[in-house]
Amino acid sequence: MQKFSNIVKLSIIVLMYISVPVLLFTYDDFLLLLVGAFLISIPINAFAFSTVYHKLFAHRTFSPKTWVPYIGTLLAVLIMLPSPRTFLSQHRLHHKFSDTEYDPHSPKFGKLSTFFPYFFKSTGNKNCNENIRKNVSKDFAKDYPVLNQLSDNAAFLIFTMFNIGLLLLGVDFFIFSMLVCLVNLILHGYANTFFHEFQRNGEVTIINKPMGAKFISPEFNHARHHELASSYDFSTPDAKDWMVPIIERFLKK
Repeated sequence: MQKFSNIVKLSIIVLMYISVPVLLFTYDDFLLLLVGAFLISIPINAFAFSTVYHKLFAHRTFSPKTWVPYIGTLLAVLIMLPSPRTFLSQHRLHHKFSDTEYDPHSPKFGKLSTFFPYFFKSTGNKNCNENIRKNVSKDFAKDYPVLNQLSDNAAFLIFTMFNIGLLLLGVDFFIFSMLVCLVNLILHGYANTFFHEFQRNGEVTIINKPMGAKFISPEFNHARHHELASSYDFSTPDAKDWMVPIIERFLKK
């Protein structure tokens, strides 16, 4: 059933992205649209993914204002991320078993797992079943019972219906949404995949990209976080990225 569901999702996404270049023939200012999608992707990625999904849900870094988890989850779903429980359970196991055979989303086991989290879950860890996911996300279920009920299928349905609505409003809106999703996939995948160097002895060297972290996404500064952070702690030095002042002033209780 899960494989069938993933095939359906993948088919819908392929159809969406095949339609974009076709529809682009009707749009004269594609370059302007692409630049706009890139610029809006930066704050959306920093808030929805880096702050809410990563810092708040996976690592419990801060106590948020009431609206933050829900708006963050909605934006994350609309840029084609999985449900928060799926992400945080994978990420906590990723820290616990970093780049070993038990890591649920290491690029060591296939770089596609970083770009398409819907379809390549648990590539490395064959034992990452539903019971394990529930066990590592008990605190999330207690803190956010409504969000905990959001499944990947429901998240994808919201994503699909939103984009169908945009298409009905106008081709430009649909193309822009698809480009934003594509840019976010590339940013996330590139930051968390291509700066891993796998040595012959099995060890992994992770290289930080400070300029990328400063101007694009905190995820480009990943090495010390990967090396030192535990499943529930995000107090390592690399947490001091450009989102921290915004969190302190606008998002924290």
